[in-house]
Amino acid sequence: MPTLLSYLNVSNASNLEADSGYIFQESLLAGLRNIGWDTILIGPPGIEGISEAHTITVPMPQSKYGVRYALPWDALDTELTALADAPDALLVNQPELAVPLSILASRRAGHRVPMGVYFHYIPVESVNGDGITFDPSLDDDGVAASIWTRQVEAAHFADFAMIGSAWGRELFLSAASDSEGLQSRFSLVPPPRTAGPALVPQPRRSDGVVTLLYNHRLYAHYGTEELIDRLVTLGERRPGAFRVLVTNPTGKRSAERRRLDPSIDHALERLRSLPFIQVVDAPGRAAYERVLASTDVAIGPLRENALWNMAIVDAMAYGAPVVAYDRGAFPEIVGDGVLLHASRDEFLDVVCALIDDPDLRAVAGARAAERTRQWEPGRIARNVADLMSGALNGAIR
Repeated sequence: MPTLLSYLNVSNASNLEADSGYIFQESLLAGLRNIGWDTILIGPPGIEGISEAHTITVPMPQSKYGVRYALPWDALDTELTALADAPDALLVNQPELAVPLSILASRRAGHRVPMGVYFHYIPVESVNGDGITFDPSLDDDGVAASIWTRQVEAAHFADFAMIGSAWGRELFLSAASDSEGLQSRFSLVPPPRTAGPALVPQPRRSDGVVTLLYNHRLYAHYGTEELIDRLVTLGERRPGAFRVLVTNPTGKRSAERRRLDPSIDHALERLRSLPFIQVVDAPGRAAYERVLASTDVAIGPLRENALWNMAIVDAMAYGAPVVAYDRGAFPEIVGDGVLLHASRDEFLDVVCALIDDPDLRAVAGARAAERTRQWEPGRIARNVADLMSGALNGAIR
């Protein structure tokens, strides 16, 4: 029985159960265990009490840059040395740390341990004739170029690389200087569906008020301020016809994260001032899925360079149509042109149509739920297992 050592990319250590990186890991590792793998998950303190995998706890920084650059080398080396058996394969979900993690795992095993790297994000916003435009949310003091250099290094050094969408893969390759050398290394592996069950009709409110859901992080680079502006206009067009539930998955952020990006605090203050919006706490998975079950229509973020979005799939799995931007990976996820928008006016038209027409909501919601079948955890786990087995057998490198 092979053993996989997996390193968590954590962006929300204060609320791990709502952290997309952790949720991705838990679902994937559970699927791998179901098909015969042992799994070990490396994460921050607190993970040992909630993860079903065997865990290794090491200190991790709270800063968004700290988690990309700081590795507790000695602490992790000690933990790996204490393992009864060396891991057979390594999965790195924090690409900037791929090379040092490979060195540590291989040192423990006494030989090079095959490694896969998963790209949940890249610091690239767009690529054109003038070069790369970096994502400003990861470019304080111009650091995005360094993050990108480390990510490209990870893709070259790994036995194989995974990314969630065809759009994301093309963005990565178009920004990389050696795209031909990386083309064969990239596999398309969307994150597993983590909410459900899909296709089971869910109870909706019967008071005639349509429930909209925004279940994404409230950072400025998710287009939050523009979205709030659009919701204000929507309230003027359909007064009393809808309510908006807004989740805040980041929970209690560290002082350092709040200093680096205060946009969440600003967004929460504005959201709470609007009478038709309710900011809801859903600290655990069960509470979050109760919110999903009460949703009639979900709204995607206004983000240009999303490689994937697990929250959209969550809503779709509960039979809610998702109104989404026609950029990034959103068209691949939603797969329904009726629900896509390219402008403020298109957004308002689509949402108004869904508010006004319950039959349209029902039909689009059923299509959405059906679409999530392709991301069932077992199927995604088998894809990852096949890639890992290929690396173990020397078929990739």
